[in-house]
Amino acid sequence: MRPLRWLHAKLNYRWLPFLYAWTLKFTLKVIGSTCTFHVEGLDVFQKTAAKKTCILLFWHNRLAMIPAILSLFSPQFRYAALVSKSRDGQIIATLANSYRQGRSIRVPHNKRSEALRKLIRELKARDEIFLITPDGPRGPRYQMKPGVVLAAKATTATVFPLSWKASRYWRLKTWDRFILPKPFSKIHVKLGNPLNFPKHHQKRTLDEETKILEKALQDLL
Repeated sequence: MRPLRWLHAKLNYRWLPFLYAWTLKFTLKVIGSTCTFHVEGLDVFQKTAAKKTCILLFWHNRLAMIPAILSLFSPQFRYAALVSKSRDGQIIATLANSYRQGRSIRVPHNKRSEALRKLIRELKARDEIFLITPDGPRGPRYQMKPGVVLAAKATTATVFPLSWKASRYWRLKTWDRFILPKPFSKIHVKLGNPLNFPKHHQKRTLDEETKILEKALQDLL
């Protein structure tokens, strides 16, 4: 039985995620090559990211085109994606690691304090742009968790909301209603204004600052 268990474990947690990730990468590359992109807010983001630590924030259902957007319009930076330690997360982590300028940071999806501590350590130690889906890995959809604000306050990182819209797309029947653009779509990408959260801000509560960040990201939908 042990060889069968070993084979089952390898199949579910290594080989299948690898296959899914590379199939997804190929599919997204083909779709992206047929689409036209228009990007707003790129100059401010690039100038800021060249000088200080930044966090790129986007909703979980906008994951599909993020690699194409960053590879096309900001390939000069290195990126680190915060990914949960789950089977679905393994697919995303494999996809992130397959890009020359990308890597994944695996964190437990059910231990938020541990994940936050790891994110803060990475933000302080690395010269990368960090990619975070604040409603991931399991939702609720479009609801911000306070971890990003806490990490930004602890590290003085600047947060950039990011979103995109496609003129034609499929919407999958997943918890986040995942969006996949159709070939030959027009994709409008928007980077919001940079947001900073001073460590000792006395006038706003953590909940208020989280709502500010949530609204900034909602406004880009």
